[in-house]
Amino acid sequence: MNGPHILHVTETLRGGTASYLQEIVPPQAAALGRDRVHLLVPGSQAGELRACAGLDVRHFDDRRSRALRVPTLAAAYLRVHAALRPDLVHVHGSFAGVAVRVAHSLAGHGSRLVYCAHGWAFDRQAPAWSCAMAASVERLLAPAADAIVCISDHDRRSAIAHGLRPERLVTLHNAIGPAPRPDRRVDWPEGRRRILFVGRFDRQKGVDVLVEAMRSVGDHGFAWLAGSPVVAEQSLGALPSNVGVTGWLDRVALQAYYESADVVVVPSRWEGFGLVAVEAMRASRAVVASRVGGLPEVVLDGVTGRLVDAESPAALAQALTEPDDASLREMGRRGRSRWAERYAMTRLDEQLRGLYTTLVDGQRGRIAPPA
Repeated sequence: MNGPHILHVTETLRGGTASYLQEIVPPQAAALGRDRVHLLVPGSQAGELRACAGLDVRHFDDRRSRALRVPTLAAAYLRVHAALRPDLVHVHGSFAGVAVRVAHSLAGHGSRLVYCAHGWAFDRQAPAWSCAMAASVERLLAPAADAIVCISDHDRRSAIAHGLRPERLVTLHNAIGPAPRPDRRVDWPEGRRRILFVGRFDRQKGVDVLVEAMRSVGDHGFAWLAGSPVVAEQSLGALPSNVGVTGWLDRVALQAYYESADVVVVPSRWEGFGLVAVEAMRASRAVVASRVGGLPEVVLDGVTGRLVDAESPAALAQALTEPDDASLREMGRRGRSRWAERYAMTRLDEQLRGLYTTLVDGQRGRIAPPA
C-alpha cells in the first residue's frame, strides 16, 4: 500500500474547481499510485480535466437543473463509493458538499471525509435570508466531515463567525504548480495595454464591472475575456470595441494569454481566495483586484499589483491605466517571487497528503493545521 485510497467529488468543474483539481490530483496520483486516486465529476464537463487524463474519472448525469443535481450526485456517490470503498473522500464545492455529506451520513460509510466549499455560499452578495440559510446548512452538515478545508484566512474567519467549530477547520491556502508551455501566439491590438480577465461571466466575478471600466479605458487598452457564462441566461450584452471574448480555454492555451498580457484583472464582488491572481503571479504578471474576501491576502497592494474597491468601474479603469509599463513589470516580478515562496503546489500537496494520512490513521473530529 502506497498510501490512502482517495476519491475526489465535485458537482461542477467550470472555473476554479477544475483548476484546483488539475493541480492537486496529478501529484497525488504520482505519490500514492494512479490506481489509488479517483474522481466523480459531472459528465458534461469531464473534458475540463485534461491534466487528469489516464486516471479513473467517473461521471454522473448533470443534465438537470442545479438543484436536481444534488440527489443525482448523491445516488452516483453511493454507487461509486460502494464499488471503490476509498479510505478518504475529498468533496469540492457547496452543492457537492450537501449531496455527499447527506449520503455519507445516511449510509454510515467508514471512510473519512474532507470538505472544501471553495468559498462560502454565505459570503455571497445575496439576500440576508439566503445567506442565513446557507450558514444553517453548513452548521448542520459540518459534523459529517472529519475536516473542513478553508482556502484562505478570510475563509476561516468567516466560517467561525457563522458558527462553524474551529477545531474542525484547517486553513490550506490554494496553490498551483509550474506553468505549462504555451502553444500559441495571442493576437493583441498594437499600442494598447493588454488586459486579461479569466473566469465565469457571472455576478460574483464582476466581469460586468470590467466591461464598464473598459468603456472609460477606450483606446488606451484592450481586454480579452477568457471564459463564458455558466448559467445560460447570463449575458454581458453588447461589448465595447476594446473587449473580446475567447470562450473557455484549456490550461495550455490560457497560459499564452497570461504570458502575453500586461496586467490581469480580478474584479470580483466576493472571493474566498482568487486562484486567477496566483496564476497571473506565476506568469510574472501584475494583478489588479477587488479589495474583497481572500484577495488582499494574495495581492499585495502596490507590491504585486493594485487593490481597488469592488463595483467601482472608475477606480478599476484608473488602476488598469495609471501604472507605467515598468511598474507593471516590477510588480509582476515580485508576484512571481511571492508565488514561488507562498503558493507553489509542492507545499499544498504535502499539506493535503499529511491531512489525509492524519485522518485515515484515526484522528477524527479535531484537526491540527499542517506545518
